[in-house]
Amino acid sequence: WLRSPTKEQNDDAGIGAGEWSPGGATTPASLGARTLAPGPLHISHRYPPRGDGAGALQDRHLLLQPVSHRRSSREALSPPHSDHDALFRTLSGWQPPAEKCSVLAARLPVRIAHRIKDFRSLPFIIGCNPTILHVHELYIRAFQKLTDFPPIKDQADEAQYCQLVRQLLDDHKDVVTLLAEGLRESRKHIEDEKLVRSFLDKTLTSRLGIRMLATHHLALHEDKPDFVGIICTRLSPKKIIEKWVDFARRLCEHKYGNAPRVRINGHVAARFPFIPMPLDYILPELLKNAMRISDRGGGIAHKDLDRVMDYHFTTAEASTQDPRISPLFGHLDMHSGSQSGPMHGFGFGLPTSRAYAEYLGGSLRLQSLQGIGTDVYLRLRHIDGREESFRI
Repeated sequence: WLRSPTKEQNDDAGIGAGEWSPGGATTPASLGARTLAPGPLHISHRYPPRGDGAGALQDRHLLLQPVSHRRSSREALSPPHSDHDALFRTLSGWQPPAEKCSVLAARLPVRIAHRIKDFRSLPFIIGCNPTILHVHELYIRAFQKLTDFPPIKDQADEAQYCQLVRQLLDDHKDVVTLLAEGLRESRKHIEDEKLVRSFLDKTLTSRLGIRMLATHHLALHEDKPDFVGIICTRLSPKKIIEKWVDFARRLCEHKYGNAPRVRINGHVAARFPFIPMPLDYILPELLKNAMRISDRGGGIAHKDLDRVMDYHFTTAEASTQDPRISPLFGHLDMHSGSQSGPMHGFGFGLPTSRAYAEYLGGSLRLQSLQGIGTDVYLRLRHIDGREESFRI
């Protein structure tokens, strides 16, 4: 339901979308900054009462509460995941710890509120899945804990806030696994694959951004050579590639009994400031796909080329647990990255790598010549945003 703001609420911006009526009908509200300017609009969301299994969530009343934050409607509802410049400025700019903590405390609730908005925009049958509801509740709890935290004034407040952030990072470490499980359970009810792709793109990239902001602030308290927070001031592409080559070769040998050798060419002595965290997901996924060859690397079939970036697509064998379910929704834990799970078969690797690269202002492109092979071009944006992007 939509309501106009009262005079006292004129500075608030509610985050939510649509209403789910008890009968199951969904009334979506497609909102953008253009439709909200110049004044704020309050959008609340109400879940229907459930019958059996309603006790799966301990505090069902959490889902009945509107989520609001005192920001202008244009600023609050503009998608933060598209503003990689602001993310890099926040990470690379120097500020005293207490001041930087205040900036983090102001930005985290807004980013989490956007995720709550997306959960409340899911189709009724998907949003009612108990596992999806559990993840939804995790985000609401995080939003409440962050917004209830008092203003940060001194070092003691900053230390308490850091402890809260560590706790929330730990609470949310299995979120992607839970999302995969919930979407697998409701897979047969999904009619629009584009909806799933959009939801996963925004959820995964926003989660990366949130964890980068939070982990960076915590890492500022550590003394690590060549690092300022999570930013490596002298990152060597060659060294980080070699690290993941060793990992992918060990995984390949364990799975197939053999592994190809890897040769690294180009500007192997290059060093520059960058953030290793997203590369620690993208690179092993690309290397695993490159090593998993059974046709002498003859390229991707034309019929498959347009689908390799879809979350539901995989050339691996289907899951044996349930033949009706796409391997998309196998076990996946983004917290532990690529270091767990089998060699292939989930359909998350390439689309998630693409989403991460685009989120950071770069791109991931495939060029395939059937019968010859496939080239993958990963382009990354310089951390300061002023220079041209560079290609791996």
